[in-house]
This record gives sequence, structure tokens and C-alpha cells, in this order.
Amino acid sequence: MIKVLSISRLGRILVTLLFLALASIIVAQAADYPAKCRVTAAKLNVRRGPGTGYSTINTLRRGETVQVEYVTTNGSARWGCVNYPYGLQGYVSMRYVSYVAPVQPVQEPSASASSAYSDGSSWFSGLSDSVGDFFSGIWSVVRIILIILLVLVVIAFWENILGILVFMGFCAGIGALLFGFLFGNSGLGAMVGLGFAALIGLRQVLEALHGEYANILWVIYWLVSLPVYLLNRLQYFLSEPWRFMFKTSWVPDSVKTWLRPVLEVLKIVLYIATTPLRVVNAIIYNIFIYSLTSIYTLFFEVLRPTADGEGARDFWTWLYMFPVRLVKYPIYHGGISLLEGFIWTVVDTFIPTITLYHGTDLQAAEAIVRSTNRNTYLRNTSSRTCGTFTASQSSWGGIGVYFAARRAVAMSYATDPNRLSDSNPMMLVCRVTVGRIINYALAPHHVYSQAGQYGRHAELNRYGESNGYTTGEWWNQRGGYWEYCLFDWQNKYNHPWRIRPIYAFNLRTNRAQPIKGGMQHWLFEQEILDDLSRILE
Repeated sequence: MIKVLSISRLGRILVTLLFLALASIIVAQAADYPAKCRVTAAKLNVRRGPGTGYSTINTLRRGETVQVEYVTTNGSARWGCVNYPYGLQGYVSMRYVSYVAPVQPVQEPSASASSAYSDGSSWFSGLSDSVGDFFSGIWSVVRIILIILLVLVVIAFWENILGILVFMGFCAGIGALLFGFLFGNSGLGAMVGLGFAALIGLRQVLEALHGEYANILWVIYWLVSLPVYLLNRLQYFLSEPWRFMFKTSWVPDSVKTWLRPVLEVLKIVLYIATTPLRVVNAIIYNIFIYSLTSIYTLFFEVLRPTADGEGARDFWTWLYMFPVRLVKYPIYHGGISLLEGFIWTVVDTFIPTITLYHGTDLQAAEAIVRSTNRNTYLRNTSSRTCGTFTASQSSWGGIGVYFAARRAVAMSYATDPNRLSDSNPMMLVCRVTVGRIINYALAPHHVYSQAGQYGRHAELNRYGESNGYTTGEWWNQRGGYWEYCLFDWQNKYNHPWRIRPIYAFNLRTNRAQPIKGGMQHWLFEQEILDDLSRILE
């Protein structure tokens, strides 16, 4: 009995000693921080606070070493604090790190130990700390100044700020309700609503700048479009590198007889050789630019509808028709525009097509690019033919639709007071299927002589169409630029399947012009499909 009691007492003593040893280790480790610790998990999240409810700011991998400054508890879990540059802190779960060794505190160098700075790295480290402290102090001052300015702005414009907050809350609420009802995601709807509110607010702020706003948009337009414009100019140049040699009819007709077929063969060779460039331009214009500008103008119809039945004059109609407009315009018609862009990219690979420019006014531009089916407003207020170009009957290069290869030429046409019917000069950027081109300088001399102010322009059309040409090209000596006339004296072939407007640029406001009801589709419109069927028959 005594032996049993002795063994039992001995066991209790051993357990007590083991417990004290473990406790001493834990206390020693708790006291030995900061310390180096090694990550044992395959992936360890660094969070903003000591708990899984905090967001992740970084991720560590197995085997990485991190310095833990101290350990805190959250419930039963232990979290180690780790430091990041610029005073940032994060927390890692101590369950997934192993203790390596304590970090010895850095001893401050004494005044007499100047030799410590004889090492270049130590001197640079001290200098970096000093510079960091200097800029940290400056940032503290700047932060105080910014807070003061923010308070002054809030005091001065509290009514405007309150209105903006109410508007943003309204948009976020509407978005949350719609997306929650349709898709079960109210959070995403609130973010979309806030995005709409921010875009509308930004537009109103820029419009308040008037002239400055126009100048800003003008510079942005030119900077963004310049690389694309240069690629198109390169394709234009490579299509006929000899173009500059034939501005006038200086070659005898006897030479032109065999020169024309030779140049036609060279055109085919260059056309095949420039296929990669043509495909790139087709993708840029047909898919990216056309789709973006189509959705841009369709979103205006969502926000500011022109049809009474969709909320043009009544707020409550505007409100409950908002989901309908959202699906109808940017989603449905925007999707069709994207599909058409892909289709015409394939077509442009095989049929000669290039981006050209047409100068006109706002009334004519809207009539050209608008959709008859979706635009009752313009259909009722304009007497022009809808959704198509109208051939010019009195121009110098033939009867048809005129385009320029340079934007400056189209702008000069648009800003000519003799051609404008309103105060909004417009430039239409179009993808044009030009087909076979005849340079009038390479036509017989009696045909070339009909180009110009006093010529019989119908002779140009008659020669072109009888010889299988679809477009006339000539150097306007009076203006000093190349012009292109798409032969169409009967207005049969000027529909969007041949001339496809990408966007209309308003030269007064210096921005893309929103078209009420959206632009005419390039392909999926009934009148266009009927027109193509007649041609194929």
C-alpha cells in the first residue's frame, strides 16, 4: 500500500514538473518577442486585424520567415503581429508558424563609437532613416492641411455635397432593388448604381467648365485616336503607293491602256501582302471602336429616353421602364452591334475596305446614322431619308457620296458655312467598302477632263460603272487633297452594308454625338437585309 502511494505521489510530482516546464517554455517564448518565425502552412494569409473577419493584405508561403513583434489572443486563437513598410501592420495565425529564434534589439551606437559609421552601408542606413523621418514629418503637416481644406470645402458646399450624397444613395438604392430582384445580388446593384451616379456627376462637372471642358475632350480625342489614325493612314498609303504620281492626267492614253491592268495586278499583290495590317485595322474599328461608341450612345437612351412610352416626359414611367431600356438598348442592341463588328471584320478581310471621313452637319448626320425602327422622334421631325447617305448630284468628282482620307479635309467640309444647315459641324467616321477604285488621272483624258467645277459629272459615273469600278478617286487641285466618290447616282447602294458609320464626332462640343434611339445597325435591319437580297438575286 505504501509502495502504491509512493508511486502515485511520484507520478503526480512528475506531471507537475512537466507542466511547469511546458509553462516555462510558453512564458519564455511569450516573452521572447519580437522573434523570427517560419511559416508551416502551404499558404498563410496576413490580415488587417487579429481574426479571420479581417481582410487579407498579403499571403505568405511555406518556408518563408517573418518577424513577429508580439502575440495577442482573439478568443482561443493566438495571432502574431507583423510589421510592413510605411508603418503598416498585419496579423498571422500563430497556429501556422513555428518559433525559430528571438530577435536581438538593435543597440544604439554611442557617441564615441564613430567607427561604426566607417562602414558605408551603416552610414547609408542612418541617412535613409533620417530622410524617412523628414518626409514623415512633412506628410504629417500635409495631412493636417488637407483635413483643414476638406473641412472648409464641406462647410462651403454642404448643400451641394448633401444633394450629391442623396443622388448617389438614390442610384445605389435603385440598383440594389433591381439587381436584387433580377439577379439576387443587391451589393452588385448598389455598386452599379454608384457607378452611374459618379459618371453623371463627372459629366456635369466637366460640362460646367464649358470651353475648358471642350478643350480637354479635344486633346483626349486626338491623343487616343492618333495611333489608330496612323495605322489606317498606313493601310491607305500601302494600297496605292504610286498614288502621288498620278494627281494629273500627264500619261498618254496609249500608255494608260496597258498601265491600268498592270497597276490592278500590283494592287492585288499589295492587298494580299497587307492582310495582317488590314485585319488589325478591321478589329480595332469594327469591334472595339464601333462596339464602344454604340454602347455609349445606347446608354444615353437608357438615361435620357426620347420615346414617351419609355419615360421621356414622366419620371415614374422613366423609373419603371428603366430595366426595359437597360435590356433593350445596351444589352440587346449593343450585343447585336458587337456581333455585326465580328461579322464585318471577317468580310473586310476579303473585300477592299478602309476607314474614311465625311463632313456634314448635325441634322444630316443624325439622318444618316439613325435607326428608323427605334427613332420615332427623328422620323417625325426630319424630312430626310433615314439610315442612309444621300448621293450628291452636283459635286466635281461624280454623282455619289463623298469621303476624304484625312480628317482635316472632312472637318473643312463640315465647317464650311455654305454647306452647314445648323451650328453643329459633324465628322462621320465610317468603314467604307470601296470596291474597285479608278483614279481619274489614269482614265482616258476625255473622262478626266469631266472632273472639276465645269465638267459633265455624269460622264464620270458612266465610265466607272461601265468598266466595273465602284469608286472614283481624284486629286482636287483647288483644295489640295484626295477625294473619293462612291458611284451611286440612283441612291441604291449607300445603305449601311456598304458605308458603315462608326461614330459621329461633333466639332462644336468636341465629343462623340449621342444619337437618339441609337445608330442604325450595319446588317440586322429589315431594309438592309431586303436590299442585300435584291442584290444577290
